[in-house]
Amino acid sequence: NNVRDACIISSLQKLNHRKITGFGSAAAYARELEKDHAARILRDTLAEEKEINNQLTELAESEINKMARMTLIA
Repeated sequence: NNVRDACIISSLQKLNHRKITGFGSAAAYARELEKDHAARILRDTLAEEKEINNQLTELAESEINKMARMTLIA
């Protein structure tokens, strides 16, 4: 149902935010240690995770949250 879908997206974003924090920190450490190749891979992965988060936000805001709200109001 719609409320369940909104909760799933919220849970996925919570997990994704932890991954974003981890990859961001690891990339910073790699740069500090002058491990350029590792830093580049971590930055690329960080960018992918941010894009996933953006897509989840767009999905939630464009339809899922609205439908969930309607379900709760009805």
